[in-house]
Amino acid sequence: MSSRNIGRGAAACAVTAALVAAGALPAANAHEPKKDDHYGYVKVCQKVYYDHDKKDDKKDDKKFHATYNAYEGKYDYGDFTIYDDYCKQVKVKKGYVTVKVVYYSSYAKLDGPSYKTVYVDKDEYKDVWFSYKVKKHGYGHAA
Repeated sequence: MSSRNIGRGAAACAVTAALVAAGALPAANAHEPKKDDHYGYVKVCQKVYYDHDKKDDKKDDKKFHATYNAYEGKYDYGDFTIYDDYCKQVKVKKGYVTVKVVYYSSYAKLDGPSYKTVYVDKDEYKDVWFSYKVKKHGYGHAA
């Protein structure tokens, strides 16, 4: 290259650097961070069927509860607990999300699969239901 072309290149770099420093031009790749708003929501619900009247229970602390875990690929959205007939909403990234039962009370029986997978699109709400049958004295095992 001739020294004339090198001089022009250096001058152009110096002018661009000065304009960027002054704020007149945005630097390459210096634009605002891209918002990653590709999120949806999974609402995990549980329905509890009792074989007895709950009002007969002397202990109010024997409330049915189950713990769930929501995850998808490399993202784990953590464990959360739901009590009685209730729902909990979890914000998740767009894609396939699996909700898994981690724990449920020993006096109950899960009615259906222990995990469910749904596809959640951007700004979409999906419901995932789990149901349980609860006996007053639990599901015993034969000796």
